[in-house]
Amino acid sequence: MIQFDRKYPHGFIVLALVTAVFGCSSTSSSKGGEVNGVASDKLVVPPGAELWNDNQLGTGVTVNVCFAVRPRLEIDGVNVNCPNETDSTKDCFGTPMTFNGSPATATLRSIVQQLETDNWRNNADITFNWQGDCPIDAGTNMHRNADLAHTIVIQFQHSDNVPANIACTNSNATATCVNQYAGAYCNIASGATSGTCAAGAIDWTGIVGKSNGIPTVIQFNWPPVVQRVDVFNVIHEFGHALGFDHEWNRSDYFDPAARAWQDSHGNCTSDADCTVDGAPGGTCSFSPSTFGLCVCDGENTVQEGIQLTLSDPTSIMNYCHAANPAQLSAQDKQGLVVAYGKVKSFALSTSPTSRAGTDTGGGVFLSYTLTSTLKFGSAETVALSTLGLPSNAHATFNPPTMSSNGGTTTLTVTARAGAAGAVPFTVNAAGVFSTGSDSGTMSTVYPRNVCLHPPCLCQPGFVYCSGSCIPQGFDCPALDPRITVGFSQ
Repeated sequence: MIQFDRKYPHGFIVLALVTAVFGCSSTSSSKGGEVNGVASDKLVVPPGAELWNDNQLGTGVTVNVCFAVRPRLEIDGVNVNCPNETDSTKDCFGTPMTFNGSPATATLRSIVQQLETDNWRNNADITFNWQGDCPIDAGTNMHRNADLAHTIVIQFQHSDNVPANIACTNSNATATCVNQYAGAYCNIASGATSGTCAAGAIDWTGIVGKSNGIPTVIQFNWPPVVQRVDVFNVIHEFGHALGFDHEWNRSDYFDPAARAWQDSHGNCTSDADCTVDGAPGGTCSFSPSTFGLCVCDGENTVQEGIQLTLSDPTSIMNYCHAANPAQLSAQDKQGLVVAYGKVKSFALSTSPTSRAGTDTGGGVFLSYTLTSTLKFGSAETVALSTLGLPSNAHATFNPPTMSSNGGTTTLTVTARAGAAGAVPFTVNAAGVFSTGSDSGTMSTVYPRNVCLHPPCLCQPGFVYCSGSCIPQGFDCPALDPRITVGFSQ
């Protein structure tokens, strides 16, 4: 979920990105904590959101990520988040983070880093620069939002029970709700000016994508994370931080569960129809595009940003009437590549090293056996090509494609007569999700005639030497290993 962080009342959140929603917690039992927030989460970039590559689609990025270990001072220099977080062992509310009686900080960080690496970093040209503790301002002994722009800040929290009927407004929400009860927020109905504190989104992301003025803050509910029972939220919230919206908000979203229920039971006529046994949950829609469907809040909202994929109910950015996945879907990976470019995921473990081939009288043939080594990402078939060879040379691969996961091919380079010397070239491999390359050099050969019975005639500019015609100015073959003699005429 992406939270409309009510602690930022001055527009540092780009309001055009999203609309306030109240989640699909009734339809997804494991999502739980993501209740209040702003919608943003399909492989669609919502209007106004800024990817970390400044919306230069297909361009790779490095993203700074740090963990909060102190209170965080708002941009206004007055409001403070997590006032009781005094060191790395405590959460936002000052509660020690432990697992089986031992400090859990290192374990929590390791789990988060591994999940983000396996899913986001390993499927596109994104590098996370894990910085450890966020920088601490010496004068205030706090993190300052003003110092953390272009950074993802991760903070840990846990959820408290919130007493009923505690009045709040937008202006006092931080003091009245947020700083008093872990995970609480001020629940204000649309059009109202006040509300009551409510237990809410313990997992949230403050803004979609990056900001030039403040950090992109992600909060995780640490108890289920350290127990490894909340994989979905850890991956999902990072998707928001990278700039992606909720899948079900797109205008072309197709809701398989709601459509199937409608087909078998007819149109709903009230919200109660959506909560009977077997129903998908949500509320009954009377909007033209979804009339008679049990929908999640914000479903099919017209919010066209940059659509990176087709509608995908299995997306990591979807939990509307859907099981929470533990990894990116195939379309998520495709959309991620569109946004941030192909991951440079493999290398050729046997490079075309510098050497000369065998002269056959008409040119030189160099053969290399190339083996791929998958460094990360998904195994796939990759196409092969070369760059940088001279015009008198060409390359063939047998087979013409290879697997990025330990595939093997033989590269044969044929160079016709030309100037002697080393010529560098590059082998490129490209798949749907990944790229890789390696470089080597080959030695071109000069024209030669094999002559076993002197006197032999050589072309102009060449001289006879030990059975071969070599360029004038070169020493005899014994001093030049590129010359191979002994071929019959």
